[in-house]
Amino acid sequence: MFSTEWKYVFKTKGMLKIILGILLVPTFYAVIFLASMWDPYGSIKHLPVGIVNSDIPIVKGHKTYSLGKKLTHQLVNNHDADFKQVNKSVAKKSLKDGKLYMAITIPKNFSKEALHLDPRAKRPFTLIIIPMLVLVLLR
Repeated sequence: MFSTEWKYVFKTKGMLKIILGILLVPTFYAVIFLASMWDPYGSIKHLPVGIVNSDIPIVKGHKTYSLGKKLTHQLVNNHDADFKQVNKSVAKKSLKDGKLYMAITIPKNFSKEALHLDPRAKRPFTLIIIPMLVLVLLR
């Protein structure tokens, strides 16, 4: 009984095409899906990220602290992602146009708050990260 069914499938061209389609479509889907998920962190270095430094340097004692500038410099020279220093308006436009994946904004009081960090204090420390997806949803 089983061999007669296979003989019928091989003799009928339309039936063979249907069976091949049933087998190949899920196979192609699985290969494409697995290829997209295989190395999710492998291409992060090509991910464009904008850095907006709004930090105002502060003077403490006889030394000037510009921690926002230092952080921006370290991120731009870091090759884990494609960090670019931009201003606020360029960051908003680039996010809207899809040229940046996200923007990290260093707030005005970054150096001041960082120098006043106390392990016993319960104050939050803030970096503003705006992913592209949020701006796309707000359009």
